[in-house]
Order: sequence, then structure tokens, then C-alpha cells
Amino acid sequence: MTFRIDRETLPCSPDEFARAVEAHASALVEYAAHLLGVEADAANQALKPHERRVAFPPPSAPPLVEAAVKAGGYELVGPSLEVRKQRLCAHVDEAEQIELAKVMPPRKERYWQMREQDIRTADHMCLSNHQDKIEPDHIEPWLKSVRPTEDTTFLAEQKRRRDTLSIIQRWAAKAHHDVDDLTEETIDGWKLEPFVG
Repeated sequence: MTFRIDRETLPCSPDEFARAVEAHASALVEYAAHLLGVEADAANQALKPHERRVAFPPPSAPPLVEAAVKAGGYELVGPSLEVRKQRLCAHVDEAEQIELAKVMPPRKERYWQMREQDIRTADHMCLSNHQDKIEPDHIEPWLKSVRPTEDTTFLAEQKRRRDTLSIIQRWAAKAHHDVDDLTEETIDGWKLEPFVG
């Protein structure tokens, strides 16, 4: 049975590993021939002790190389299609988080949410305290007229941020969808399209 090696466990390139296996196999062949010579010399009574070949320890190699030679061959395998898809999805997740953080920096997000809630609460109080009934389609224009300008500007910025977050999430969701459809034949050619907003 062919010795199967996960290509990601190789400590070197596949070509270097192949050369190491070949070199170790050749060294073992030479060593076996040397041991035959040692036996022949030991049986040859005409040779003086100092003329005889002597045994020495066998050549050694890293365990993976030795196992490949001992098995009589090896096959590089992996990673599986599913593992490769998981890695691509992790790359998409990382890219998504980077893009989201550009729009909604994590250290600012909580304060921005609190500020928006404060503005909404103040809007609600204004509406509750207003004497006259305001038609639903006139509520937002009326609130803009009584709310501080910087608060209205902030709410518009928050809406733009949320809209952009939604676009980023759709971009990442489409990338995950595309990764799920990849096959052994197509996965190596897939690249995450940069987010362009």
C-alpha cells in the first residue's frame, strides 16, 4: 500500500522531498551492498583483519523520508476540498470584518449606537409633548425642524453606515455562496473580488 502523506506536513517542497527520498533509498542500497561485502570479507580467510570491510550503522533520514522509503513509495494528498473551502470562507470572513470595521470602527460603534438612541429618545419626547397631531408623513420633516442640526446630520451618517454595512454583508454572503459551489477543478482559480462599495 502506498504511503500517503499530507502535503501540508512536508517540511520542504515536494521536489526537495522527492530528492531526499531518492537519496535515502540510494544510500540504503549502497549500505545493503556494503553489508554483503562485509559478510563476504568475513568468510574470506585469505584477507587479513585490517583488509576486511567492517559494518557501520545504517544511514538515517528524517522519519517521513524513512517511512516513504520503507513503504516503497508515497503519494502526496490533501488538503481536502472541504478544508480548502473552509480556508477560503475564513479568508472571506476576515476580509468582511476588515471592511465592516472601516465603516463601523469597533471602538466607536457602541457610542454611536448610544448617541442614536439618545436622539431617538429626544425625538419621541418632542412628539409626545407636542400639542397638535402631526400626520405620519410630516413627522420626520417636523423632527428635523426642531432637532439640533448636528443630530440630524449624525442620523443621516448612521443610516449611510448601516446601508454600507448591508452592502458589505451581501458581498461576503455572495462570496460564501460562490465558495460553496467550487469543485476540485475550479477551486484553485477562485479569487475573492475586492469590495468596491
